[in-house]
Amino acid sequence: MLRRCGSRRRTTQIVAVSQGLTFVLARHGGPLSGAGGDAMNGGDLAGVRRHRTAGFTLVELITIMVVAAILAAVAAPRFFTRLSFEERGFYDQSVAAIRYAQRVAIAERRNVFVVMEANRLRLCYDAACVAGVREPGAGNAYDIGTPDGVGLDTTATFSFNGLGQPSLAANMVVTVTGQDNRTFTVQQETGFVATP
Repeated sequence: MLRRCGSRRRTTQIVAVSQGLTFVLARHGGPLSGAGGDAMNGGDLAGVRRHRTAGFTLVELITIMVVAAILAAVAAPRFFTRLSFEERGFYDQSVAAIRYAQRVAIAERRNVFVVMEANRLRLCYDAACVAGVREPGAGNAYDIGTPDGVGLDTTATFSFNGLGQPSLAANMVVTVTGQDNRTFTVQQETGFVATP
């Protein structure tokens, strides 16, 4: 279908509409026989424009599929095992528990013991762990058990005094074992728990 479009400025266009695409076949400043010839009569096609319809090209679609396949191959195995997530959770809980033990010792001006075993970490008011420190808000004894496949490589007992100083002879490096071994260090002088 051909249409002739004109305006008051004496500009004339010949427009072809076919299958949703619009082509401007000729545009002239004057009548159709203006300078440069006209595209309908074999003149120059410099004025031909093509309007693109919306959508993705084949190259864009293939690129998206390749990126999605790479992400699926790398990330999917991490989501099918919970060990890495449970190990990270226990690691964070252990660091938080030791920091909490120091704060409780300072707040109550008394010794608080950290008892680490292969499969659990406890906070107590004595080395034998008869009187346990209570969890904030819950009221239960502060006792964290390790999930299956996760453990502590350090079996030790140390305490924080009323000033928050640990009873350590040297810096203590603790490793939470599992799929990815994670370590933290309890500083001898200050009791600061340093994480990488």
